[in-house]
Amino acid sequence: MKKEKGSISIYAAISFTCIIALVLTLIEAGRYEYCGANLSIVTNNAVESAMGDYANELVDEYGLFLNVNTDDELVGKIDEYVLANISGFEGDYIDLLSVANYEIPSKEIKHITDDGGSFMAKEVSDYMKIKVGEDAASALIDKYGNSTAIGNISSFIKSVKSAKKKIERVAEAASDLYDAYENIKNTADEIKDDIRGIKKAVKNMREVIEDYKAAECEFEDLEKAYNILVGQVDNLKKDLEDISSFGEKATDSKSEYEEGKEEAQSIYGQIWPDEETPETEDELLDNYDDVKDVIEVIEGIDLSDFDKTKKLAEENAIKIIERKLDKLTESIDVAKTIKNLTKGIKLDSIINNPNKSMGKKNGYGVSGKDIVKYVENISEDIILGQVMDVSKVSNLKINRDDESPSNIKDKGKGNIKKIDEALFSLYCADVFASYTDKKEDSLLNYEMEYILCGHEGDKENLSESVAKLLALREATNVIAILSNPDMLNEARTLALSTFGLTGVPAITVLGEVLIVAAWGYAESVLDVRNLLAKGRCKLIKKRTDFKLSLGNIGSIMNGSFVETEGEGETIHDGLNYKEFLEILMFATGKTSKYYRAMDLIEERTKQKKDDFRMNQCIVKASVDIKYELKPLFISKDITKNFMEGGTVFVNRKAEYGY
Repeated sequence: MKKEKGSISIYAAISFTCIIALVLTLIEAGRYEYCGANLSIVTNNAVESAMGDYANELVDEYGLFLNVNTDDELVGKIDEYVLANISGFEGDYIDLLSVANYEIPSKEIKHITDDGGSFMAKEVSDYMKIKVGEDAASALIDKYGNSTAIGNISSFIKSVKSAKKKIERVAEAASDLYDAYENIKNTADEIKDDIRGIKKAVKNMREVIEDYKAAECEFEDLEKAYNILVGQVDNLKKDLEDISSFGEKATDSKSEYEEGKEEAQSIYGQIWPDEETPETEDELLDNYDDVKDVIEVIEGIDLSDFDKTKKLAEENAIKIIERKLDKLTESIDVAKTIKNLTKGIKLDSIINNPNKSMGKKNGYGVSGKDIVKYVENISEDIILGQVMDVSKVSNLKINRDDESPSNIKDKGKGNIKKIDEALFSLYCADVFASYTDKKEDSLLNYEMEYILCGHEGDKENLSESVAKLLALREATNVIAILSNPDMLNEARTLALSTFGLTGVPAITVLGEVLIVAAWGYAESVLDVRNLLAKGRCKLIKKRTDFKLSLGNIGSIMNGSFVETEGEGETIHDGLNYKEFLEILMFATGKTSKYYRAMDLIEERTKQKKDDFRMNQCIVKASVDIKYELKPLFISKDITKNFMEGGTVFVNRKAEYGY
């Protein structure tokens, strides 16, 4: 049979068809991979772009990133961005993406009011870390120092005060903990430089020694080279001493450094124990080998352990904060225990003692009966009138409804870290007003007090805040008295002169407790008055800080609280009223405080935007999008044999949160 030019056999045609089909199938498979990667980008970009529409005014005023769109509006924006990115461009071209259709089968949207205040706590924490600095955790423990025993409470307060100052002075130095790490790191670099300098000096000295042996230089040249080497070693010794002092402040991985450092220093001491410079030529040559040994040991010291990550340091800071908070709670519990000794005892039986000695006045004109009755009265709830002029108290109230954050019934369970609780207390002091710095145009004058107590009215919130503050001051004053031998002896002496007349030792011991409680409470009233008048007060007082002495117990009993002349130094470095509210808020672990803060933010914002609701503010969004791809290089009739309907589906998930 005659073949025509350009003709091919049927076999060849089938072969080429199979090859082309294989190539197109491979291209289609590659296109699917490309589509999957591209659709991941499309999905992520759509979610991030939609979440990027946050309310700038809330960022500016409160440092909170919140998306104020409704859930449906947010999903609509995501849908809009997806469509814009898969539609392609008009014109004559092959659309390799070729998405036939898509749907959003599932979504999860979180609001600021969800999860028991956890999202609010995180937003506040992130904001405060920026305002305080990246070392926020260290800032909170900046002044914990090496305090011991019950006095640790004062260190805790000082650390909060220090952190507050850092809010106002962002450029201030970092905490001692980070300083230690930074200094160690810098000193380690200096040690490396010292070692390089020693090596260079040793090399130079070796050359001078050889020249000297060959009579090519004078002894003065040898001595000069040696002095250079000694200077380098002295620099190294100083840096080793520096790193030792810095190491005492560091908290982790210290043992390896100490071991190497001590080994190096011990060898150094063996070489020149008296630190005198050798004067003779023989001593110079004899000590040359010892210097080499020192260098070898120093080179073996591993200082890498001190290049700690910020995460590890923050974890250590959190542990310290937790221990200090536990110590604060423990100390207050101790004081409450002392005070509660007066409860449950039948004081009437003491007052009505058969020998009537309880009614006899002591040298200060006070009887045991007076003291018992006084303590009975202070065990009742504090009334605002004892510490301030009630006529000057605000009567403003907040208008809450069923949708207010604090009235949400199913708040969820929050998992909030102690570090976030501490930062929240600082945040409240920075953003919200209190009695001593009230804002006249605000819905509530006492905003921090509202967050702490939760009543609708200013007066009720201030009253309860004062009661909490008085309880804290009373507890810490009792601790101060019990911790001071001289003050405790004063109380015992007064108890003997007042209750000892009963002839019953148990009553005398009880009298001592009652006197301590009365003294601590009376001093606390003066403390709170001073704080409300914008004064300052130390958390744990010393004897010289007390305004009242037992010599004025008569004024304590009648409620006039006459300060003893010459008693009590003016406090300049103590805490003010707002800082005491910070510590009270820190010690209150209830999630309700986060929702009360959201109440205030909502009410403030509603003055500008009527329909604003915190429970609609989005902080996190997660969506699943199902894309349907059109076959491009192979027929749908072919793919339907091994795919449902001959259609390829690609599922992509994206999540974004502030």
